[in-house]
This record gives sequence, C-alpha cells and structure tokens, in this order.
Amino acid sequence: MAFPLDQVLAVAGANRQLALKFFDIARTTGARQAAIGAHALGAFLEPGKLSEVAQEVEQNRQALIADTKAAFEEWQETAGDLFSPESETAQLSVAFAPLRAFFLSPLQAFANAAGVPVANNAEANA
Repeated sequence: MAFPLDQVLAVAGANRQLALKFFDIARTTGARQAAIGAHALGAFLEPGKLSEVAQEVEQNRQALIADTKAAFEEWQETAGDLFSPESETAQLSVAFAPLRAFFLSPLQAFANAAGVPVANNAEANA
C-alpha cells in the first residue's frame, strides 16, 4: 500500500506537468495570434481578406481547445490512476488513525471513568 504522501507528491508532479503544458500552449497560441494580428492589419486594406483572417483566428482557437483538452486528458490519466474509491478510504483511515486516537482517547477515558459504555467505530466497522 502506498502512503498518502506518495500520492500527494505524484499529484503535485502531474499538476506541475499540466502547468508546464498550459504555459507552452499559451506561448504557442499567443505567438500564432500575434502573427494573425500582424497579418490582419493588411487585411483591412485589402477587400476579401477579412474572412481569411477570421478563419485563421478560428483555426487558432480550435488548436487551443484541442491542445488544452489533450493536456488535461493526459493529466487525468496520470492523476486518475493514483486514486481509487476503495483505496482512498483505507489510506485516509490509516493517515488519520493517530489523530483519531489523540482526540478520542480523552473522551473514552472520561466515559470509562463515568461508567458510560462507548462504542469504538473502528471495532464496529470491522
């Protein structure tokens, strides 16, 4: 069983890769948009060129959407494999067992001193 820290570090690494891809996508899309903008200045002076610029802008937008979707799907594959519903509960209970014991032990000691029976959730769930 992997420790929760391993998963946190793996997710942080996946997030880092996603951020780097997003910066790269923004850089390339911005460069294409700047080139389109430079081309568009001449399009205003020539009739019929405005629709060509609009097509280039739409192609740039579609490329941005496709690249972003691909980067997010890659991140989802990487990060999604780290967690499963079954292992999350078990790993969280292991991680929080010391805290649970720390906070519940004074209550159990008080209940035992008062003679009140206290059900232990860990024993009840087993």
